[in-house]
This record gives sequence, structure tokens and C-alpha cells, in this order.
Amino acid sequence: MTFYTQNLAGCFDTDIGDEGLSEQSFKASLLKAQNGVTWIRNAYENRQWPLLLLPEERGDLESLTSIADLIKQQSQTVLILGMGGSSLGGQTLLGLAALDEARSPRVIFMENLDGHTFSQRLKSLELDQTTIIAISKSGKSTETAMQVFALIAAFRTAGLQDQIAQRFLFITGPDANPLRDLAAETNIPILDHDPDLGGRYSVFSSVGMLPALIMGLDASALRTGAQSVLFDLMDNENCEPACGAAMLASMAEENGRATSVFMPYADRLAQLGPWYVQLAAESLGKDGKGLTPISARGPRDQHSILQLFLDGPNDKVFTIIKHRCPHDGPQVFGELVSEEFPHLAGKTMGQLVAAEAHAMTITLMNQHRPVRIIETDAIDEMSMGALMMHFMLETIILGHMLGVNPFDQPAVEEGKQLAVKYLQDL
Repeated sequence: MTFYTQNLAGCFDTDIGDEGLSEQSFKASLLKAQNGVTWIRNAYENRQWPLLLLPEERGDLESLTSIADLIKQQSQTVLILGMGGSSLGGQTLLGLAALDEARSPRVIFMENLDGHTFSQRLKSLELDQTTIIAISKSGKSTETAMQVFALIAAFRTAGLQDQIAQRFLFITGPDANPLRDLAAETNIPILDHDPDLGGRYSVFSSVGMLPALIMGLDASALRTGAQSVLFDLMDNENCEPACGAAMLASMAEENGRATSVFMPYADRLAQLGPWYVQLAAESLGKDGKGLTPISARGPRDQHSILQLFLDGPNDKVFTIIKHRCPHDGPQVFGELVSEEFPHLAGKTMGQLVAAEAHAMTITLMNQHRPVRIIETDAIDEMSMGALMMHFMLETIILGHMLGVNPFDQPAVEEGKQLAVKYLQDL
């Protein structure tokens, strides 16, 4: 079953002129991508990478559901602490439930570190009705540790130290680390994070599935959507992730377009952009290679950055993500429409968004800007799972084509070490 379609026609010279790919260039790139497909297939058959095995897993969902149910029963608010991959996947899933006003508890991702914001958030919390989930694979993230220590101190100051073990949950690696040590001292329960599963690839683990269950989402459907994309890769060497990777690699290496603009036209997919930015940047930006990902959102950013997209440097590839069924939202009745807006009469808000997404695509192509279109029939757990797995597999294949390891991030360690040094010197 397919939960999305990918159309690359807007990237070829037949549609956008000499600025586009030739069929010959794309086919040569696709042959290279097929080596990446083989690499993934071998890893799956040898049961090597946890991210490939999670979509078929169901045995852990029963226990995660029990934990989520307990958290929902005892909480008005759930704070999820974590940086980067420990947070962005869950935030992306939150988009599917964010506008459900009846949803309880509130789920808040404290993804950044800012003293003022954190202090203001603390003032608004009823700590005895709040659950804190701290996520750090290494257990050594300085920012997450600061958040945890601040909240434990707040509980103690409020005379709620006897509730700490009940109100906190840690997700961290199984090896000895500072977060596990703190949990042992305070009797805080722990969920083990697979040490071989990188944060940006962890959304289908407890890192994403527990928040999803707390938000009332169908975790099994998320994994089913992901599984459909993986199964297609196992059966089809020209699968959609391979085609996407081949297009991006060819655009970067032969056409000088190493900037990837990611632009969904749906608020429920808004956080998919920041998640994709981390995925592409951390996975591919190595040894002087990689793509520069940019997150945008339609139609909002047509009123901010579109001028640059259309008339600035022609160094970008655009991915437009659309909902194929545009007839949702309020409908405007004819008698309310003024002379200046006759085109709105009888139309729904969804139809306007669909028209703008289509117009954006055509306008970019008319300006010889390459555009990939991804469409979904629905915006739900299965389609979200499929999209996230598509971009993970596409990124892994692209890393293989570029000759970089898509699973590490060696360059960021220096900054972390220097921050600790400077803090010690204050």
C-alpha cells in the first residue's frame, strides 16, 4: 500500500529547460543510488540497524501504552526534555494532534535552553500534576541535564520531593552514564534507548512512540506506514527514496544545487521541516560535502522568502508536500464576497491552499527552478510514518552516494567540549 506519491518531473530539462536534469544524468545517478539500496537491504537482512527493524516491531507497544495511560491519568501537563533528535521526531508527530482542543494532557517540548523561558514555564506549572520525560541517548547532554536538575530542584523547593520518582521518567542508553546515576539516586524509572540508534533516526522507538501514545496517536499505524516504504525498497531497487536520492545527488554534483528547500503545505506537517533539516544536515554535512536544508511552510512563507526563491540565486531544489484532498476548511458563500475577491465565492480554505501550492509549483518551474512534488491522500499516522521513513532512507542512500557516513556527527563534539570548558572558567 502506498501512502504518498513522488513526482520528479519538475526537476527535468524537459519541464524546466537546461537548468533541469537530463534523463541520461538521472539514470546514471539512479544506478549509484541502487548501491545504497543494496546496502540497506543487506543491513535489514542481517538485522543490523535498529531503525530498519522498528517498523515491524509491535511487542513493545503494549508496555508503552500502559506507561502512556498512567501518565495521562496523573498529568495535566507533560514536559518532554531533549535536544535535536531526542525532541524533533516527537514534535513532528505532535503536529497530527496539536489542534485537538479536547486532548489532555498538554504535551510541551522544552527543546531549547533559555533561562527566561524556562523560569516562566516553571511559574505556569502545577508540579504535582506534571510529568517530566527526559530523553538523552548518551545521558551526557549538558542542556538536558540542566533542565532536569532545575526541575528536580523545583520539586524539592515546593516540598514535592516524595513525588520525584512518580513524576519523572528517563529515556537513555543502557550503559553507565550520569542520567542513569541520577535515576538510581532518586528512584526515577528508566526506559532503555538502543545505543545503536541515532537520535535523528529514533522516531519509531520509544523516543517518538511514547509521546505519540500520550497524545492519543496510533503508534502501530505510524510504524505500519514506515514499514510500507521499507518493504517497497526491499522489492524495488528504483523505489521512491532511491529516486529522490538520485535526483538530489545529481542536482548537487552536476547542477550545483546543494540547497534543499523543504516546504509542506499543511500545518500538520509543519514540524516535518525542522526534523528534515536536522536529518539532512547532520547526516550529510561531512568532509566538505552535503546539502544545505532549508525549512519553509506554505502558504505562509510565500509572503516572506518567496522573492529569494524565485529571483535569487538559482542554487536550490524544492520539495513541495501537498495534501491531495483540498476540500477541507470553511467555505465562503457568494453574498459575503466583495468585488475584489470573486474567485473565493463558493470555495473552501483548503481549495485556496491547494491552488496556491499548485501555483507555487508552476511559478518555480517557469523560473527554471527544479521542483519535486510529494502528495498524500491523507495526513494521518500512516502517511506520516511513510513520509518520515522515506526521508530517512533517502538520506541514507544519499550519504552512501556522497561517500559519507550518514549515522555519525563528529564535527559537533568540539563545540560541546568547549562549552563545558568555558562554563568551568566562569
